Amino acid sequence: MGRVRGEGLSDYGTGTDMPISITRDGSVLNVPSASVYEEAARLGQLWAKTSDSAACIAAALPTTSAAHTFWNGNAVGGKSAVVEAVAWTCLTTEAAATMFNIWAMLDVSADTAQAATADTATKVSSLSGITTYTGGITSSHTVTVVNGGWFPLGTHIWSAALTATKGATIFVPINGMIVIRPGHALAISIGCVDTTAAGMTTLFWREKQLTMQG
Repeated sequence: MGRVRGEGLSDYGTGTDMPISITRDGSVLNVPSASVYEEAARLGQLWAKTSDSAACIAAALPTTSAAHTFWNGNAVGGKSAVVEAVAWTCLTTEAAATMFNIWAMLDVSADTAQAATADTATKVSSLSGITTYTGGITSSHTVTVVNGGWFPLGTHIWSAALTATKGATIFVPINGMIVIRPGHALAISIGCVDTTAAGMTTLFWREKQLTMQG
């Protein structure tokens, strides 16, 4: 049995066992007590990493080359990277391209080391004010990968000014739909009408211990 709750919030005492609350129409009442990412940030699990700049690919599906990869270097059995969002920002001002989209692929084969074309941008940003990142996520650019099947992320963006695409940004919420397990990498490429545009990709993730299946 549950307790029907009407208006207002209850103020239960610490350690008190209470029945599940039910609305007047019989539904289980679930009132979120925090923002979506608040608890993960409080636990120091949320991070962001921006790659070096890499050129877009032509208007074609990627195959065995990725503009950016984010590799989880944690040991097998260690923490996974639960992807919360991916973003890309165009850095070129003379790019003859007006349409951009993000392609992604999760490498199904494990790698023993980060790709040799490691980014010079190594800083990992804390989303909760922790000063030092001790996890395993690193990024590389222009990486040869095994084609495990690419898929689009989010929707495209369009810039009307052919010579002023600098600053154009795509931000795609992932909300945990992609998990980078230890030893594996997430590959990202940006599609447009040619290869003159270049930009940086940013990964937002929650690093936590998971029991992976399969």
